[in-house]
Amino acid sequence: MDILDLKKLDIEARVGFRPGRYTNANRSLAFLAAMLMTIGFYGILINLPSSLQSERYIGIFTDRGVIPYITMLAFFWGICLVWLKARKANAQASALRFLLREKVNEWQFSVSDAAKLRDKLTKLVPAPVDFILPNRLYLTLTSLSTLRQPMAISGLVAEQANSDEAQVDDSYSFLTMLLYIIPVLGFIGTVLGLGAAIGNFGTTLSQVGGADLDAMLPSLQGVTGGLALAFDTTLLALVAALLLQIYASFVRSTETSFLEDCNLFFQQEVFPKLTAEIEETPTTSTTQA
Repeated sequence: MDILDLKKLDIEARVGFRPGRYTNANRSLAFLAAMLMTIGFYGILINLPSSLQSERYIGIFTDRGVIPYITMLAFFWGICLVWLKARKANAQASALRFLLREKVNEWQFSVSDAAKLRDKLTKLVPAPVDFILPNRLYLTLTSLSTLRQPMAISGLVAEQANSDEAQVDDSYSFLTMLLYIIPVLGFIGTVLGLGAAIGNFGTTLSQVGGADLDAMLPSLQGVTGGLALAFDTTLLALVAALLLQIYASFVRSTETSFLEDCNLFFQQEVFPKLTAEIEETPTTSTTQA
């Protein structure tokens, strides 16, 4: 019999890291991957032919001080976090596909069968708490077998659904911070660049009186270099933040769609059977009387 095991589906568990809750990515694993990507990225740029290294679009990454290096590290960290979240969201969605394949939607969610169905569920999913949908089903069957009040189940499931949505939203908190930090790094580069440009411009003005153009050239180069640092670091940071935001929005839409599928599963496959159970109870009592 097939079972649903998070250790076989979650990429973090497969590489020896502690899996984050549901779609919450492991930050340490993402950071290590981002470090490797940053080193690899700059290793490629540094080993480019000298004719390409002199190009401005390469210099934005390699010749604008330390800010671009930090920006790219933060960018790759965010990319790795989103990629891990996408893989974890797919693992959660596989739980829904697995349960449908095992025809869980054909179960009769009644008070009398609740304990038996819960045991059957734990055989299919040994750790239901690791998955969003199996965890809701386990909560439903456990509450149904202990409380024996079908009317109370919908409220409990709704609370769990809200908790799951809050968990998914919270998993984006660190990514949101990175999306805030990356543009700030660009603005810091702007301030540093403008400061350097203004300082060099003051030196240039002090040399105007001498009318020695050759002596002024280094100062003018310092001014243009400072302006390049100012604008290029901001450009790099804004583009990096934009790309990361687009990728994160796409993955978030898939997670939202999955949560809606979970709610739809309960609305179509679980709640109608609980409603039927409620409606049958008075009839049974009247017949016995």
